[in-house]
Amino acid sequence: KSFKEISMSEEFQLTFKDDIVYQQYEETLELIKKGEFRKSFSLLEGILNKNIVLPEIYSTMKCLKFWIIRESSMAKLEKGKDAANYLKNEWKLFERFLAEKSIQVVNTITLIKYAVFSQIIDNYIKQFQDIAVSDVELLISISECFMVIGEYKKAKDTLLYARKFKKNDARVLAYLGDCFYFLEDEMKSIAYLREAFFSHAKKIDLDNLESPLIRDLVKRAIENGFSGKEINLWLPIYAEIENKFYVKRKLNEHELKKLQKKIYHYEIEFEINRKSRNELEPVLINHYIFLMDHNKLINSEEFEVQNRNILRKIKNINEGVYINLRKHYE
Repeated sequence: KSFKEISMSEEFQLTFKDDIVYQQYEETLELIKKGEFRKSFSLLEGILNKNIVLPEIYSTMKCLKFWIIRESSMAKLEKGKDAANYLKNEWKLFERFLAEKSIQVVNTITLIKYAVFSQIIDNYIKQFQDIAVSDVELLISISECFMVIGEYKKAKDTLLYARKFKKNDARVLAYLGDCFYFLEDEMKSIAYLREAFFSHAKKIDLDNLESPLIRDLVKRAIENGFSGKEINLWLPIYAEIENKFYVKRKLNEHELKKLQKKIYHYEIEFEINRKSRNELEPVLINHYIFLMDHNKLINSEEFEVQNRNILRKIKNINEGVYINLRKHYE
């Protein structure tokens, strides 16, 4: 039952917002979100002293105590990257603690997460302000934390700034795709995700992407027997088969020549390096798809012929993929 639904005695019935105990509990939640764990702990003790029995309060106090114990260690660290990394490591321990103790106070945990990751962000920003040169890795770390607490606009703005220094970083592109999904801009979301998985699929941490679009494609790859970084490599293939990455673009002359050179390189490597074929297969097919999409947008007879030739190459590599792909290009 939720906090509002539980009757504690004839004196206390937590069903109305003017109930003093209800108000105290609501105040603790606000304090938790602000990271004021000691104050919220004291307020909860006050509620318990009124002979109110509520399992949710005991669980919340256990969570708060975990972080209160660590305040002295945190105080010894200089504000910046070390403090941020300390908190990130402690969050992993906290998740393990929750699992071991079977604690499931979702609302409280969400608020604690917001407070902890807000502190991590503040420390990363302090570190960023103290360095002379823009650190892209630090910007990516900041954006990851914003995404964790659902601050997708702030994450997007941070990533767009990071992209000024690393235009084609696969993580930046993938995170932008995830952010735009939750900001309800599907076209931009797909455009960025498609570019990310073409740029360097293996570099993307799929665990950090929460959009249903990506989660569904990950599930599809797992169902087809792939695991680890294989999922990254095959994900854009399934996205194309299911027409999920439907936002395409023409390549400029430089990009086209670079793509053609890469394809030539991968074709040779695929033929001579049999040990790496499992990895090269989806990479080569993904590059073929990018070239076919470009050709399709040109919409000329010459490029239609080229696409038919590419489809034949795909058929020789993986007939199942060919059968599923050809309807998009024939």
